[in-house]
Amino acid sequence: IEIPGEPVASAEPEELVAAALTERHAFPAAFAPFRDDAARDRLIRALPGLAARGGALLEPWLERTRDLSVCLRIPEPGEADPRPVMLGSLEMLASPSGVYRGHVGEVDSRGRVFSGDADDETLRAEGAVVAGLARAAGLHGVCGVDAFRYVAGGHTHRRGVVEVNARATMGLVA
Repeated sequence: IEIPGEPVASAEPEELVAAALTERHAFPAAFAPFRDDAARDRLIRALPGLAARGGALLEPWLERTRDLSVCLRIPEPGEADPRPVMLGSLEMLASPSGVYRGHVGEVDSRGRVFSGDADDETLRAEGAVVAGLARAAGLHGVCGVDAFRYVAGGHTHRRGVVEVNARATMGLVA
C-alpha cells in the first residue's frame, strides 16, 4: 500500500486504520472516523481490495460550509505565454450529502468571475501554482482546482487544494 508521498512497506490493514485514527490532531473537533464498529470493520475488510486497485485517500467527514473551485486553462507546449489562464473562481452549490446543485459567482466590471469568498485571491493564487506544476508535468487544457470551508471546534477553516481535476469541470460547463 502506498500513501501519496511515502511508501508504507509492510502495513497490515488494521495498522493503517490505527495510524489514521491517531492522526486526530489535524481535525480535533470534527474527526469522527466511524459511525460504529461495523463501519470500521467494513473499512478494514475493504483495504486489501483498495490496495489492489492502487490505493485510496481516506479523509475525515468535515462539516463543509462552502465548496470552492478555480477554473483554469493550461497552455499547450509551444504557446507564446506559458502561464495558466485564470477562467474564474466559483462557489459550488451542493446538497448536504454532496450532490451537485450548480455554481454561483460574482462578475466584476471587467467581466471576471469570482467566488465571493473572503480568501478568493488566495484560492486563485493556489490554483495558478497547481496549474503551473501540472503544465511542468506535461498537462495542458482546462482544469479545476477545488477547495472548501468547514467548521471545526466552533471556528470556520479553509482547506485549500483538496482536488485537482485535469478536465473540464462542472464549474466550467455551468
